[in-house]
Amino acid sequence: MKNRIPIILFIFLMAVVFLPLGQEFLFRFETKPLNGKWNHVEKPKLQYKSFIAGEYQKEIEKYVSENYGFNEIPVRFYNELIWDFYGKTYVDYIVRGSDGWIFNKDDVKSYYGSYQHKNFKNNKQATDAYDKLTSSIYKLRGVLNDYGIGLVVFVTPNKCKLYSQYLPEWEFDTTTVRTLDYFKVRFDKFGIPYLDMTEVFKAIGDTIPFPLIGPGGGHWNFSCVYGIDSLLQFVGKETDTKIARIRCGKLEPYDKKTEKDNIADYDSEGMLNLVFPRNHKRFRLYKSDMKYISRPSCVKPSMLFVGNSFFWRPLDLIRFDSIVSNCRFWYYNNTAFCGKKAIPTSEIDYISEILQSDCIVTFCNEIQLHEMTFGFANKALVELCVPDSIMEREILNLCNRHGITREDATRWIYKNTDNIPELRGDRIPTIRNERTVLLFEAIKNIKNDRIWLDDLYKIRNYFGKTDTEIVGMEANNLVKKQPLLRDYDILMCKKQYEHMIDSIENIFKCDSADADWYFRKHSNEFTPLILSKMETDRDHQ
Repeated sequence: MKNRIPIILFIFLMAVVFLPLGQEFLFRFETKPLNGKWNHVEKPKLQYKSFIAGEYQKEIEKYVSENYGFNEIPVRFYNELIWDFYGKTYVDYIVRGSDGWIFNKDDVKSYYGSYQHKNFKNNKQATDAYDKLTSSIYKLRGVLNDYGIGLVVFVTPNKCKLYSQYLPEWEFDTTTVRTLDYFKVRFDKFGIPYLDMTEVFKAIGDTIPFPLIGPGGGHWNFSCVYGIDSLLQFVGKETDTKIARIRCGKLEPYDKKTEKDNIADYDSEGMLNLVFPRNHKRFRLYKSDMKYISRPSCVKPSMLFVGNSFFWRPLDLIRFDSIVSNCRFWYYNNTAFCGKKAIPTSEIDYISEILQSDCIVTFCNEIQLHEMTFGFANKALVELCVPDSIMEREILNLCNRHGITREDATRWIYKNTDNIPELRGDRIPTIRNERTVLLFEAIKNIKNDRIWLDDLYKIRNYFGKTDTEIVGMEANNLVKKQPLLRDYDILMCKKQYEHMIDSIENIFKCDSADADWYFRKHSNEFTPLILSKMETDRDHQ
């Protein structure tokens, strides 16, 4: 037996050494993937020059360290070790509080007053930026008001303020500006409606039996249902309309299955990449069924939400089509989501989407207040107000003065509207983009004609468009005096649609699914061709 022990130990050692190689090259056992973003390292090619220079060895070492078999297991064990025994983590943006609570480091810095140093050199630079942003929102709100569109600012709940008793002890920096307080004063001065959800949650916190943002979460959980209901009622008050209410049933605590299905409520905790799951019994989360209470006097406003990741949980839990019509979400003003459809905002009819809204809600958390609308206020202000002739004038000026491209000049103007003399100052601009005014009138005419609207909704699927997109297409046809979609019945649209798909298949030698995808992606280019052919066919008939 004694002679066998070294052999057994040797076999065990070889298994430990070669098992990762087997996982990488011979077989594959599924392991729990690590959370977070990782820098993908490509496998380097062996070349004589790089080998002699020692570059290949460095690159292959990086590749192996990131891709060896079962690498998730030792990473998780190491993270567990330093977390349990030293209270540390390599996740730079997470700070450990007391009683198992964790917080976002920037949120903690904001609470203690030191976060401002990350973005601004001094208080004057900070307040100048805040003043300019507030001015843009005020001017945009005034312009939107001419079109009967409301604009509301929403500040998402702050975990540090709600549960400050679990924060680590840091020194307060009293030399900086309290950002939210400063913005509130400015909002009040300019009459900008805003809702601070932290204050709402503080008021209702004692009546709800669970943490409104969990100990291991970075975003709100089921509490978002209460928050969105409060927001919509606030919007109704500001726009003088009645909106349906959300009512929760009996709250039920998470069990193991519910907790697994709602892993987003522990998103920050998941980023720690530990071995053992945390014990949530002390701070259990709850969930319930919901009802949507609507009365005959209630309306379903068309809503556009522009903001950050705090909107994902409401989209998971709330049936927005029961409360509002045409709910759209522009994530950081970069990606437009409508239902399952997601496209860059640079590829949508930006102004048509805005003009088809009854109210726009721009939202962020406190550490993002310095970039509150993520460029939306400035871009919308320019698009709504600046005539094409003035825009062209300023683009050429910037190109000639700085030797930059038209695209860079356009981005420059969107970033700082003071490049347009007619937009400077705190007064609501009087200039308007004539094309936008005509487009608004066209949209209004279409929406006031129920038959016209129904005809458009019947054919939207053939173009792969949403309700707002198909209305926007028709409105642009009206403004440009092109053939109208309403003049053709659905059978003719279907026939021409199928004809275009066949043509694309023949041109690109692709299958029907690829042709359908290509057509939908470039439908704005094909629509005039289809309409023109329909016009010719109708004349022949």
